[in-house]
Amino acid sequence: MKYIFLDMEWNQAVCKEQTVNGLTGEIIRIGALMFDEDLNEIARHYSCVIPKFYKQMNKNVGKLTGLKNSAITYGMSFPNAIACFVKWIGDEECIILTWGSEDEKIMRSNLAAYKLTGVKLPEFYDVQRIYGNKITKDNKQYALTAALGQMQLPTELPPHNALNDAIYTARLAKAAGLLSYLPEYDVISGEIEEYRRLLSEVYYLNIHENCSRESILKSDKVNDCLCPVCDIKMKRQEFIFHKDNCAVSYAECPEHGEYYIKLKIKECPDGGVSVTRKMKILTPQNRAFYRAKAEEAEARKAAQLVGG
Repeated sequence: MKYIFLDMEWNQAVCKEQTVNGLTGEIIRIGALMFDEDLNEIARHYSCVIPKFYKQMNKNVGKLTGLKNSAITYGMSFPNAIACFVKWIGDEECIILTWGSEDEKIMRSNLAAYKLTGVKLPEFYDVQRIYGNKITKDNKQYALTAALGQMQLPTELPPHNALNDAIYTARLAKAAGLLSYLPEYDVISGEIEEYRRLLSEVYYLNIHENCSRESILKSDKVNDCLCPVCDIKMKRQEFIFHKDNCAVSYAECPEHGEYYIKLKIKECPDGGVSVTRKMKILTPQNRAFYRAKAEEAEARKAAQLVGG
């Protein structure tokens, strides 16, 4: 068994209207490292690819990779590049390992765009999934540079270079022991898909009462937040108003994790008050937003005390 760590760079249309047949990215660089079953490096591969569809460098891609328009005018065509890559891989049993799932998607879409239906590639495995599930244990997608920093691994090479990022992926996979979890890959993928499904779900509660704003905000209907999975009452943080009619909080279920909560208050024509409560899985961005608004609220209170 051989292990191929693959990373690629791809160009994009200069504007959405110039996208060709749904091709979101055209490969311009292929970088790969080959390891034996004992994880000893035995070969490297790097190729420059001249694009057929997106011949002008996309501005954002150029900023990310440091490549200029002249950098996509030399090399070989994609059909020749993929033939060289397949020949380099050889006939021995192997798998391809990437950081994230985009490389496989882009590879498949490029093969389709060039009508290279006869090209057979080894099976792809996304080691970013393994890292988020088994190392950080939060099923989140970490940027390669962020994961290298978390593992305190050296980053002496410029990122967003196909070969360098393949080197970094291999370095991280070896240091974190990610390949030892390959037998569990299908289970890991299932857990991550379930997490993402839960992350996309939003739970709404609409409350209308013929009472004052102050009364409805003190009511149990608004304040008691039940876990949407097990229905137990969750421990909730204080609601912080960041606008006159909008507040945020988060709550925790010991078994099913933390949920972000948003309130929107509206005075109704009938003299009553309605509250819409929206709840979803808490993300790091949600937590950071809540903390920032809580700090702002504390600063306002302190200023009022000083002013009083």
